[in-house]
Amino acid sequence: MSELPVFVLDQPSRRRLQLDLSTGATFGDFAFTATNLANGRVTHYDAYHTGERMIFLDVLHRIAHTRPGQDVLDDVARIRADVNERTEGLTPTSEAEHDFDRLLPRWLATLNTKPEPHTYGASTNNRYTLVLAPTDDGIAISWQRGDTQRPRDPRVHIPTSELWRFAAGMIWRSYDTGRPAPFLTRISTQAYDTALEAFESAVHRVDDSPQAGGRSPRG
Repeated sequence: MSELPVFVLDQPSRRRLQLDLSTGATFGDFAFTATNLANGRVTHYDAYHTGERMIFLDVLHRIAHTRPGQDVLDDVARIRADVNERTEGLTPTSEAEHDFDRLLPRWLATLNTKPEPHTYGASTNNRYTLVLAPTDDGIAISWQRGDTQRPRDPRVHIPTSELWRFAAGMIWRSYDTGRPAPFLTRISTQAYDTALEAFESAVHRVDDSPQAGGRSPRG
């Protein structure tokens, strides 16, 4: 029996948020919701489908940054285990509009660099962009309006130790859920698996090198 990709996060502001990555968006764009468990307020976050691949790679980059290689590999194993558990009875997809083939070589070459903030066009409102910004301990996700360069509250902070859950939820969206509702992504399960395997191999190569001493690509 499949389970939805829903999990709860404690925030630096002492809020508790429930993230739901089963949220639909327009024509297969990326989306999720964050529900404040204290007052029930739901904030919808989304990004145009062309940005979804880099959002996934941003998350993996932050998972790897400054962490021991074995910790990173453990998170890769957690991603796979969570996806396998939550997608029991669902069908993985092998064909879709987007893949990671052109992005991966250049992205893998940046794993030794510090993660930087990135913005992604919203699918529901062209006045806003979705911001993913690395923090000292994870990633902050927020809306930004126009050219203000100032993220708007409320923000979602995902600590590094929980980023694997977000990555697993993104992969879950690629499965055929059998719903009559519109599809959730334009990326196939096969494409996501390829990206995760390439990331895992890159961590292994660095971790196994004599100079690495068990460090991640940015150790």
